Amino acid sequence: MSSANSLDNVNSPSHYNTGQIECIQAIEAFLNTEQLQGYLSGNCFKYLWRHTYKGKPVEDLNKCQWYLDKLIATYDPSVDDEIFRLRNKIKELEEYVHVLTKNLK
Repeated sequence: MSSANSLDNVNSPSHYNTGQIECIQAIEAFLNTEQLQGYLSGNCFKYLWRHTYKGKPVEDLNKCQWYLDKLIATYDPSVDDEIFRLRNKIKELEEYVHVLTKNLK
């Protein structure tokens, strides 16, 4: 699996984005801050717990980090924008490198 595909599975999995909004956006709208923090903490724990069991440890650790970044942003909203801006830039660069290397073959 390419690094770009791995990032898609972490940042915007297609199975969580079948409507006009992503599932996480609906969850954020539905839960109050304390409930959201519990949800995000639980998902961090889940991915950290099982990262060695599914055969994709880096992907699961990246998912853990994604939820941790969201959790941190509930305490400091200024963090959220910068983290996701940087992750999107990384994704763009990885896709660009993928296209370049594909064209070199």
